[in-house]
Amino acid sequence: MKKFLINTTPWETRIAITERNQLENIYFDAIPNNRLERSFFRGTVTKVLPGIQTAFVEIGQEKAGFLHISEIDRELAITRMSDLTDDQDDGFEADECAVPAQPAPTRHEKPDMNKILKEGEAILVEVSKEPIGEKGAKLTTCFTLPGRFVVLMPNIPRICISKKIGQAEERNRLREIIQKSLPEGMGAIIRTTAEDALEKEVVRDLNRLFKNVLMQQQRQKSCMRILI
Repeated sequence: MKKFLINTTPWETRIAITERNQLENIYFDAIPNNRLERSFFRGTVTKVLPGIQTAFVEIGQEKAGFLHISEIDRELAITRMSDLTDDQDDGFEADECAVPAQPAPTRHEKPDMNKILKEGEAILVEVSKEPIGEKGAKLTTCFTLPGRFVVLMPNIPRICISKKIGQAEERNRLREIIQKSLPEGMGAIIRTTAEDALEKEVVRDLNRLFKNVLMQQQRQKSCMRILI
């Protein structure tokens, strides 16, 4: 009499076939890590629908993800609608808790998806909800990556410094370190803990955060190749 013995783990399923207590065959099936939630993607905006304040973003999946205006980071909206560039400073100074996390209206006008995103442009997004049925993944830009000395803001190209760092010379030193180390199109909040820190320590912290984003993107590309 044949018996089927099945063993399942989060990363692999194993099936053994025995007859008269003798092993006949054994099969291994690796389970790809294809969950999308909390993963980062460098997506491309394919369509902007101002009527419902939503944009569709191609992230390499069967269905494009959807990004609603409520999932646009407040500071990102302000930056885009104010036409701020990477090296402009609107006087915003960050305290330790002033990390943009929740969407809110801009300072001067109501947020407008047409003014924030353009079709064909690239944007870094995080999947906040898995795709269901005919609906694509729900996306958000409301995320930051906190480190020991800095908080990386992948979608907001500005540098903010904790108000608790009072010395102008130290503020300028830290700003220069971050300016020459930041990836293009990204920004950072310099935390109070960065005061008097060595340049190599601050740069190492920033690079570690950036590599986390790249590793997430690369992991998803690998999973997509397995699934295809």
